[in-house]
Amino acid sequence: MSAQGMYRKRDGWSDQHSVRVKYDGTVELEVPEKFYKEKGWQPLFDELPWAGESTEEKQKIEGSEPAPS
Repeated sequence: MSAQGMYRKRDGWSDQHSVRVKYDGTVELEVPEKFYKEKGWQPLFDELPWAGESTEEKQKIEGSEPAPS
């Protein structure tokens, strides 16, 4: 099965952040940050947006312009 990180969530687990992952484009679940990093899934944890943060908001924070529609 292939896994794709969708977004990260602050304090999703009691002692660490978590990542929402989609398997094979259908099944979604939340895994701890450490587990996500150990598996080497993409995109990298630090590249994922935080839950509730749109791509446009993320680009503003990073100082880049949104892609044209």
